[in-house]
Amino acid sequence: DPRTERPDPFQLGPITRIPTAEANGPQEDFKLQIPLTAKPDTRVNPSEAVIQVYFYDQLPDGTLAETNANIVSTWITPPVDWATAEPEVLEVESTHAEPEPTPKKSKATAPTPTSSPIPSRKIFGYLIQVYYKGVLNASTAEPASLLTQFPPPATLPQPAPSLLPPASSSLPAHPDLPQ
Repeated sequence: DPRTERPDPFQLGPITRIPTAEANGPQEDFKLQIPLTAKPDTRVNPSEAVIQVYFYDQLPDGTLAETNANIVSTWITPPVDWATAEPEVLEVESTHAEPEPTPKKSKATAPTPTSSPIPSRKIFGYLIQVYYKGVLNASTAEPASLLTQFPPPATLPQPAPSLLPPASSSLPAHPDLPQ
């Protein structure tokens, strides 16, 4: 095999953001398609790769918090082995729960005190980190400011949940953010 193993075998391709449903106010559901290619003449051991994707919401007071959306990931190019020059594509979908329907008041019902509204969240962005053999190989964020606000660790904290085959149904929480 003319390919060699490298400490930094991956290249992130352009991330595609695709809306998936009607907007729920500020909570527009979407999915990301994340292409990850092995660098030329590089052999990759898929069990040594860890990909982490974090989604962030902005709260009404302007602070950022990890999203409360349901996150599901799927590899859309199985088998995930980086055996060819073609990228392996991870699809990560963010789906917010449907808002609770407001009960309709009947004309015969006495008015009730209004409760304070639940603070609304607004989608802010995402952060993607790729580790190989526990060492940060690549990262990207939209907006890019997330990389400075929440810099990825140079080495992977243990235990390290991975999205590599089979991809997990939920993603890990970012250690620097409240849930």
